[in-house]
Amino acid sequence: MSQSLSRVVVHGVFSTKNRVQNLKPEIQPELFAYLAAILNDEGHTAVKVGGHIDHVHMLFGLSRTMTIAKTIEKVIVLKRAANDVHIEE
Repeated sequence: MSQSLSRVVVHGVFSTKNRVQNLKPEIQPELFAYLAAILNDEGHTAVKVGGHIDHVHMLFGLSRTMTIAKTIEKVIVLKRAANDVHIEE
């Protein structure tokens, strides 16, 4: 029996609110590792997560069970929640 295989790779980019330059180089490694962990925990395959002082790039293999929109929404919501906790500490 034949089977077809496909792989969807997504390059997602999002910026900080109002393009504020608050992704300082000293926090970037931890932030990017956290975002990659979110992707992996949701069943995606994080290939590369990086960015600059005011935006983030995520290259990942999309899971078969979640849409692109839901994935980006979940990453942003969890990142905001983590940011709120970090600010309160």
